[in-house]
Amino acid sequence: METTEIQRYLNIESQGVTLQVEQEVTSTNTLLYEKAKAGEKEGYVLLANAQTAGRGRQGHSFYSPKDSGIYMSILLRPEEAAITDAARITSMAAVAVCEAIEKVVQKPAQIKWVNDVFMEGRKVCGILTEGFPGADGKIAFVILGIGVNVYLPREGFPEEIENIAGAAMESREQKDMRNPLAAEIINQFMKYYRIWDKAGYIEEYKERSLVMGRTVTVLHPEGEKKAKVLSMDEDCHLQVQYENGEIAWLHSGEISIRL
Repeated sequence: METTEIQRYLNIESQGVTLQVEQEVTSTNTLLYEKAKAGEKEGYVLLANAQTAGRGRQGHSFYSPKDSGIYMSILLRPEEAAITDAARITSMAAVAVCEAIEKVVQKPAQIKWVNDVFMEGRKVCGILTEGFPGADGKIAFVILGIGVNVYLPREGFPEEIENIAGAAMESREQKDMRNPLAAEIINQFMKYYRIWDKAGYIEEYKERSLVMGRTVTVLHPEGEKKAKVLSMDEDCHLQVQYENGEIAWLHSGEISIRL
């Protein structure tokens, strides 16, 4: 990825965005956190061609081999936002990634609640949103991390993820698509973020949901439970029914689904 090439594809929605592209970093989220603490302005986007310690949700790592994916973090400073609004940003980002893939790659993408994007049954993107509170309890800043497997790694995926991970592009034969795809993700995300209105993205999220009406495994601290997904509310919370008939709402956490 190159700064000037990504800038070519940015549109009016992304005015005010500042790009920085590095060849290799430990973690774009970690480094951008340091910049945020030092006072960096909203709209700063840090991208890397490789990460040595990429991070995912629930303490997982994100495999980030050289020149295979888009690894980026966006600094946000939403005004008057509660710390719980970080989940809204995750939902916006998931929709934005799907729309960008569909526009640039021209293939459909779906969302596995709450933060993974799938294509043809395989995970191609993970999203890590980290909100940091200020002294007043509201959000001081948010680091939005997005990792996309654009191409299959030349050396293949590690054994622990080879059965689930995939890539947005089948081949590297055409020109490098990471620059236009990175730009389009930023464009689509900023479109929703500038408006800050659930109506703008919530229906798009629901339409792309992989889990609606399906049986999933809910991963609780005390163990796994099977449940059927009944519905989704305006905050992307899932209503599920467990095998014992109990109905509950999932506000966060992790689920698995057999695709």
